Amino acid sequence: MTYFAQVEKYVQENKTEIINLLFDFSLHDTLLFWSTDAKLFALQNREWNSVLSQFASLTGMRYETTTTLDEPKENEKHKNSFRDFLNTLFLKELTAVYLASTEIKSVICGICLTKGILSAEKAFDCAFLEESFQTQQWGMTEEISEKRQNIQNKLAEVENYVRNGSLS
Repeated sequence: MTYFAQVEKYVQENKTEIINLLFDFSLHDTLLFWSTDAKLFALQNREWNSVLSQFASLTGMRYETTTTLDEPKENEKHKNSFRDFLNTLFLKELTAVYLASTEIKSVICGICLTKGILSAEKAFDCAFLEESFQTQQWGMTEEISEKRQNIQNKLAEVENYVRNGSLS
């Protein structure tokens, strides 16, 4: 059994728990927490606004953003809509959302990748925007570079899986 087939089976057997986990995870999505640093905020504004708008158009859910570390409580009102949306996905799509979201810490990017709104590369860039901004300032270690490359490779595999069928 391939890796993706194993994960599909797990998602199918635990669908309710996976959907609940993804909703809870969405409340802490990277794209909801904006910087107070003017340069980073401008970059987030340029890169994230269109993703958030496309996510809202696709799902009917417009999540609130914040510049604090507190999650916007208003987003909890989307719980039923979020569950309803994820329940409309094919098993392969839900599996891809689950895999991508857990890799990049962004359910919004995971959904947009799965639905073809974002490429794997763009989903990675959006999810790691702040980290990339910081590494431009301070540099990157070899360990972080390898970790990022592993995540990029996994996202590319998820993108191929959802577009072309199962991979090993």
